[in-house]
Amino acid sequence: MSLIFPIPSTFVLQDARLLSKHYDVRLVHYRHRRDLAKLSLAVARTDVSISWFLLGHARAAVALARRLRRKSIVIAAGYDVAKVPEVGYGVLRSPSGVRRAKRILHGADLVLAVSESTKRQVRAVANRDVKVVYNGVDTARFKPAGQKRRQVLTVAGVDHLERFKVKRLDMVLDVARELRTVQFYLAGKNSGEWRDRLVASAPENLAVVGERDERGLIRLYRQSKVYLQPSAHESFGMSLAEAMACECVPVVSDRYALPEVVGDAGFVVSYGDDVATAKATERALDSDLGRAARRRITERFSVERREKALVHAIESLL
Repeated sequence: MSLIFPIPSTFVLQDARLLSKHYDVRLVHYRHRRDLAKLSLAVARTDVSISWFLLGHARAAVALARRLRRKSIVIAAGYDVAKVPEVGYGVLRSPSGVRRAKRILHGADLVLAVSESTKRQVRAVANRDVKVVYNGVDTARFKPAGQKRRQVLTVAGVDHLERFKVKRLDMVLDVARELRTVQFYLAGKNSGEWRDRLVASAPENLAVVGERDERGLIRLYRQSKVYLQPSAHESFGMSLAEAMACECVPVVSDRYALPEVVGDAGFVVSYGDDVATAKATERALDSDLGRAARRRITERFSVERREKALVHAIESLL
């Protein structure tokens, strides 16, 4: 089996570990056209290829698999099937992006989506079967410990304006200004320019702490009472799910997959409503939904459930 991806994200590498328990997995990090040769070799030498994201590498993998009579799987997971013009986000904003997505979707033997929301985005492009296999959280590592503090956490690194708009960090800053007696933390890898801009615009009660390794991030999750994510788009929301597994009470916008992950274990507010978001954050700080948040992740979005669903999908194809 070959696992093909443009960025070695934590969730991609997690899939590699899960699948390696059951199959001989060849990893293909596709960064540019010069990697086409190793992609072709991997597809030729394996029974099935799995491509994360419906981008150029997936188009090549699907076409090669059909030519060589191999099986191909593609995973739709966010930007690749999104169209959010108000924040300038998503491949499907361009006609060429739509054409590429259609070609990949119609050519693949199996299409997986990381949420029902993402499945709907896929079905808007191509009328074909799509199987939802949710992303998974390792709840043995992401778990509560110690006392919660009266603080709010958001995880969102920024390196360009589009990401700032998609994550709606302007709203995070506004909510922090509104709730000046509450400590806020903004974690994530920022470019130097954007770190300076965020620090300059942040109120005194919001700390821009930058990138954290897994241990440091888990420490923030465990300390924080509330996790705030007012995004314009999320295909799933891994940081949200990790925070919930650590008993953070979620406050999210009503966009795309965010309500799907939160369910009734947190607060869902109208997108772009600063006042409602601030009020929901106050209620979350005083709520006792932390255990319900963790229970929702362990029951619906655990890494064990993803492993079982992935293997089942692959075996049904083979």
